[in-house]
Amino acid sequence: METLDLVAVAPRIQSVLALGMEGAGKTHFIGTFPKPILVYSFDGGYRTLAGVPGIRAKVFLDPDRRKPKAAAEFEVEFRNYVEGKEPPYKWPDGREEAFKTLAIDPLSFWSMAEMQRIQYINHTSDKKMNWDEYEILKKRGIDLLNMGKRLVEELNGYFVATCHVKSDKDEDTGQMWFLPDMAGSIRESIGSHFDAVVYLKAEKKSTGEKEYQMHTVGERRERARLRLPSSLDGVVKAIDVPEFSAVQARLTAAWEQQQKKGAA
Repeated sequence: METLDLVAVAPRIQSVLALGMEGAGKTHFIGTFPKPILVYSFDGGYRTLAGVPGIRAKVFLDPDRRKPKAAAEFEVEFRNYVEGKEPPYKWPDGREEAFKTLAIDPLSFWSMAEMQRIQYINHTSDKKMNWDEYEILKKRGIDLLNMGKRLVEELNGYFVATCHVKSDKDEDTGQMWFLPDMAGSIRESIGSHFDAVVYLKAEKKSTGEKEYQMHTVGERRERARLRLPSSLDGVVKAIDVPEFSAVQARLTAAWEQQQKKGAA
């Protein structure tokens, strides 16, 4: 058992869910986490990180959807990581180092791959998913996220997952929201498995260039949030630089300033 004086515990973000439309910079965001980074890629987006030292990508694709294999291959590789069988990263200078960040990119395509596997096994690929199949998918998703988060906490590392979004209407209020693009009800609660949910966006400037932004507090139809002490709620909102270090740095600075005020 561990007893902590929470006044003296600095807030730290170890797990992040990055939401956004296609082209919003989600995969690039992964590359801003502490390295080495192990990326499980389900859409080939790893090419965005090509040439960046400190990153190993494992790619899972289903070229023939009649015989899906991506989800099963991922399960084997992820189990290897859990059991400590994943070889360390080897830097250009020959140094070997254990991975500091574990990434899944994107969860939307992992969900699709898992869904195809479930229906292939059940011989229902030509039908709509039934309730039992959705429940299997939900359980596997929750197990995956819980395991990823537990592993990085034990190893004092980081866990990041990206996810596409799609619009959804709140039947009670009529308001439209951008929700994680995943099959089944897990998309409603997926954010609760992470310390932070950030929303990434890319907007064209008058010059025609893209401007990338990151929001940590939802605006309009976005859903984003940080799990913070109530005393720091609202400190970290929109950040112009979509990098993990920017979130942690602003949060740490706010906490240190608060500690100084408390000591004065």
